[in-house]
Amino acid sequence: MHIRNWPGNPTCSFCADIETTNHLLFTCSLARSVWGVLGMMAGASCCPRSLWQSFAWLYKFFPGGKHFYMMIIAAICWGVWILRNKVTFD
Repeated sequence: MHIRNWPGNPTCSFCADIETTNHLLFTCSLARSVWGVLGMMAGASCCPRSLWQSFAWLYKFFPGGKHFYMMIIAAICWGVWILRNKVTFD
């Protein structure tokens, strides 16, 4: 949002680091917790730190096809984004 000249606070609503898309969806403590829960369910010992890593990570730990991976990534990112907007604007 800050890149688009939004006049609001440029820090993450969850951890107060500078907010970027990658930060919000992968490296923020909240996002890492969400990815971590999914990882625990799959037996993974690490979490993805970018969109590209998430594809490789899902391919390694979850059997399925391309559409399955896209659905998981989209659902996680959408949930984090909705929660961020609720915390930021409500």
